[in-house]
Formats: sequence, structure tokens, C-alpha cells
Amino acid sequence: MTHRIVLIETQQDVASPLMRALRDQGYTPVDHYYSVDGFLSQDTSPDGADRAPSCIIVAQEVKGLKPLAFADRVRRGKTHLARATPLILTAYLTDISQITAARDHGIDEVCAKPLRPNNLLAKLNQLIANPRPFVISRQYTGPDRRRHNDPAPATGERRGQSDPG
Repeated sequence: MTHRIVLIETQQDVASPLMRALRDQGYTPVDHYYSVDGFLSQDTSPDGADRAPSCIIVAQEVKGLKPLAFADRVRRGKTHLARATPLILTAYLTDISQITAARDHGIDEVCAKPLRPNNLLAKLNQLIANPRPFVISRQYTGPDRRRHNDPAPATGERRGQSDPG
């Protein structure tokens, strides 16, 4: 499979096994950067679509531009990347407030560190094989946050269904 994966990770001891697992799974190329700023400054080649990443995996602990600010820039079209580029955040601390913040900034998936390559690969494979619909609204831009398959009612209206009378 020819899917370019970008890994933004400051720790070489975390990045090396992940890159190996990604390549073993058939993802090529796998490009590693130590910071979001480094990625944004080096990844602006004119061949554009040929180098567009299929997914970006970014560590919470990177220096410089932080992952949530990076996600905001991508989702608002303030970078050279497609707004719908899947983003996976990796973090040592993954309490509910951090997961909610990541989701609200348009992060597709969150993986807890220490990483298990199989868990990351399962999420990555799912994102690439079955991308979520992309939502653009005044309050939110990013992947559809609903995870369950809840078909819309025949009227097409979801709001107020649980409101009394």
C-alpha cells in the first residue's frame, strides 16, 4: 500500500519501533520529524498531492507548535495540508479532559503511551480504510465525532428528540 505516514515524535526510542512497525505493515513512506514546526517548514514541496500524508501521528510532548494548535491550523485550512487529513495524537496522560479537548480540536484518534504498535496500527488502518465524514460548521471543523451508527430519522431532524413535548 502506498500511504505516506508522517510521525512527529521527539523521542527516538519511541519513533524507531513505530516506524519499523508501520513499514512492516506496508505503509510507505514513513517520514519522521522531531517537531510540528520542523514538519511544516520542510514539507512544503511543490509536488503537493504526491507527498500528501495519508495520516499524521503527532506526540503530545513535541516542542514548538503544540498538537492541538496544529490540529486547529490544519482543520481551518491554515496549512498546506488537506483539512480532512487524519490526525492521531499520542500522549502519556490521556484523562477524559485531554481526550475531549483533542476531539474538540479535530483530532481523529488518541493513543495512550506507552504505545503498543498493534493498537496504533488498528486505529490507523481503520482511519484509512473507513474515513469518517468531515464536518465544517461555525462551531466545529473536523471528523464527525459520532462513533455509533445511528441513522437519521425519516424527517432528517435529530434535534429535540429527547426533549419533552
